[in-house]
Amino acid sequence: MHALMAVVLVVWTVPAASQSVDGRWQISIEPASRRTDDGGSVARRGFEGTLVLATDGPKVQGTLALAGGSVPELALSGTVEAGRLRVVTEWKEVEIAEDGRKSTMRFRFVLDGEMNGAVLAGSCRWEIAGYESVDQKWSATRSTTASRR
Repeated sequence: MHALMAVVLVVWTVPAASQSVDGRWQISIEPASRRTDDGGSVARRGFEGTLVLATDGPKVQGTLALAGGSVPELALSGTVEAGRLRVVTEWKEVEIAEDGRKSTMRFRFVLDGEMNGAVLAGSCRWEIAGYESVDQKWSATRSTTASRR
């Protein structure tokens, strides 16, 4: 008589949609440029910094603090659904010098991305009022330090 053996293998995977984006992340936004339709160009510099996110269901709140001190810490809000993150910072106005004259610049960041393992990554638009924008790549890994920047 043969003994019947049943082996059941259960593999449990955690889908990207259920991975939490909560916490402190070290973010890197790559520089980018492109040609405009009128033959000019638009360019944005890169940034390093800290992204702090907290979720309440699909809603996301947090801050974006960029290293270097030239950009103030920015409050942000958005959503995370089906593994896709979209957050938008508040519009911020800062004083700048343009052609030797003091002026102001109004801007915000729009981050779209998704979690792949332990990395958040996607596309960023640094929108500056009155200027064309350009998509920039960004990625973030969970922070291992307690510092703000």
